Amino acid sequence: MRKIISLFMFPWMMISCGLEQTLSAPMKIIGENDLKPVAKDALNLPENLRSLVGAFGMLEVGCTVTHIGDGLVLTAGHCVPQEKPPMGECLAKKFPKMTVRWNYLEGDTQTSESTCVKLVATELSQSLDFAILEVDNPPKVKLDVELNQRSLPGSQITIFGYPRKRPLEWSGFCIVAVLPADKFNDVSEENRKHIFAHQCDTEQGQSGAALIDTKTLEVIGVHHGGIEPWNTATWTPASGVAKAIKTARERLNRR
Repeated sequence: MRKIISLFMFPWMMISCGLEQTLSAPMKIIGENDLKPVAKDALNLPENLRSLVGAFGMLEVGCTVTHIGDGLVLTAGHCVPQEKPPMGECLAKKFPKMTVRWNYLEGDTQTSESTCVKLVATELSQSLDFAILEVDNPPKVKLDVELNQRSLPGSQITIFGYPRKRPLEWSGFCIVAVLPADKFNDVSEENRKHIFAHQCDTEQGQSGAALIDTKTLEVIGVHHGGIEPWNTATWTPASGVAKAIKTARERLNRR
């Protein structure tokens, strides 16, 4: 397991999930509120995004996860309990709220659950904030993850999540931005390459949500917080994240 560092060391990581071990963040609505509940049939979404909806789950503790295939899910590192969570064991044995509810849409009771959530890898530091979990009963829908190349500034992205444990909501569109030096002056030049900024609307509960490139429909980052008026995310092509995902997939293939 990767080293876990207390979030209190890094105040710029204003988070938006509900773990007692972490800070509590206010709403991060930037400008007008663009969050929109996803309809049961997803017909209120752009056509190219409708097929993605089943890949998003609500971690009961108060975060968002994304299925990336083979029962592996991606979320933020600060969404994982900080009390030395057991590697390879079902987290719900010790932390009852570490279960996932899938396809939770407004007015739809046809949801499924993952009751066994195992920790595969995690890191919470000034440069990376991610976790990879393995779940039982994963959804059929999965998202591909970009592990090699960072999207260019100005690339259009979007985000789905479960703000304040409400049914799935969509943020609309925003773009990849360079981390503003004046707002994040405590982040070293070395660590800046692992993080990017965005202004898609989020609320508490959307920590861990995937940032999705709207052209490729691939996950390019993991949302973890920010400082007004910017939200921030960890790049999935960052070496620590990409290596952890590749290692997890190789381990599953050896079974």
